[in-house]
Amino acid sequence: MIGITFSTITDDVQRNELQVFYAENYKRFMYIAMQKVNDEESAADVIQEVFSDIADKPEIFFNVPKEERVTFVDVLVRNTAIGTFKKESYRTSKLQDLREDIVDESMRIEDDVITKNTREELIKYILTLPEQRRTVYKLRVITGLSISEIAEQLEISRETVKWHLKTARKNIRNFIDERNKCNE
Repeated sequence: MIGITFSTITDDVQRNELQVFYAENYKRFMYIAMQKVNDEESAADVIQEVFSDIADKPEIFFNVPKEERVTFVDVLVRNTAIGTFKKESYRTSKLQDLREDIVDESMRIEDDVITKNTREELIKYILTLPEQRRTVYKLRVITGLSISEIAEQLEISRETVKWHLKTARKNIRNFIDERNKCNE
């Protein structure tokens, strides 16, 4: 159990009551937070955040009837944990998008590899790709939308977007390789 000092609470009786309440219910609150964030450190941070908020405005906590305080804090912990999970999911999603951007950049076709004629042929080839694959490719490469944004716009899963993008790139890479073999 991580100890929290409630030094911001000036009333000694309230501070002691809150410390006892915290100690008696810590495991319960950890259990609730762990169900949402699945990480002990993040769960402890959630509880720290909730009790810091309570310490900042103790009147809210102490205006709740004693028999309802555990339920009240359960809800605070659950909602804070959900918010933390959403923030972490968003960060993870953005990190994944950044990784995909790096892969995109490494897969870009160098101008010196493609002649003007090959560019025109490449454009014609891209137009022959199946519609959804072509649309995903254009949205990613031309408009620069993230995987998440494309998925939202087309109302398909991120995994489907990734598959279409990977397949389109593979098709285009094969087309360029074939063109280069013919020009050798």
